[in-house]
Amino acid sequence: MPLRTYEHFEAGQGRLNLDYIHRFGRVTDSDPHGLFMAVAIGSPEFAMRVADNKMMTIFAILLQASDRRFGDRIRKVDARTFIAVFNEMFDRLDEAGEAVAEAEAFLQDGLGDLASRRPRPGR
Repeated sequence: MPLRTYEHFEAGQGRLNLDYIHRFGRVTDSDPHGLFMAVAIGSPEFAMRVADNKMMTIFAILLQASDRRFGDRIRKVDARTFIAVFNEMFDRLDEAGEAVAEAEAFLQDGLGDLASRRPRPGR
């Protein structure tokens, strides 16, 4: 990707170009599908939040696999079922995020406690 194209893309100049978004994702090792969804939901922050973990690319891969798996049967699933399933998925992700935060807090507190009890050099 030419530097000028990258600069224009970062500055939000020009029209939205799917090829550029994919190239930008490759160049920056970020999630191009996260960029698409950031535009769709009006949250530039979302693109930053999923850039490293590739959440939306993972979702797109699984969506593609489910399209092959369900085919036309997906038409028979009503909106209430999708809402329930997606809410459950996001609730589980929220619980996982809370567990990660708790583990990080535990480690930080524990490391601080260990450091405070460690003998200082020369004692």
